[in-house]
Amino acid sequence: MKYKKTLILTLGILFTTISYYTYVMYDFAKGVQTDINNKINHFPRDFEVFEKIKDGTWLNLNDSLATVRITKYEWIFKYKGVAIDSTDIYNYNIKTNNNSKTLLLTNRNDTLKYVIENLTTEDLEIIYLPRGNFHSYKRIE
Repeated sequence: MKYKKTLILTLGILFTTISYYTYVMYDFAKGVQTDINNKINHFPRDFEVFEKIKDGTWLNLNDSLATVRITKYEWIFKYKGVAIDSTDIYNYNIKTNNNSKTLLLTNRNDTLKYVIENLTTEDLEIIYLPRGNFHSYKRIE
């Protein structure tokens, strides 16, 4: 009888301890994810870069039929002879972190991440991060 009481008490303590640490670790992980999301999504927009690229049309130097129209709020991919649909229109944000400028394009279907390699008021070179593709543009209007 004494053995059963000890076993039940030990199992109760073990269950309580495991439940408590599971809750603490879940809460900790949730806080870490929130911190990561805040750091990624709430960097201030780099206004110096933003002012150089907004309100213009940029010609892709590798494909003369491809252009990008950049407005104050949107980044719109266009291809001559092809109708624009919602998958071609992105919201964009530019963030500066450790001397590199990151361009994030987002719409309801996709997120694209680039690094701005070179930027003047007339030229734009970006690198698509997953593959490392270079995209070079020249402002045409």
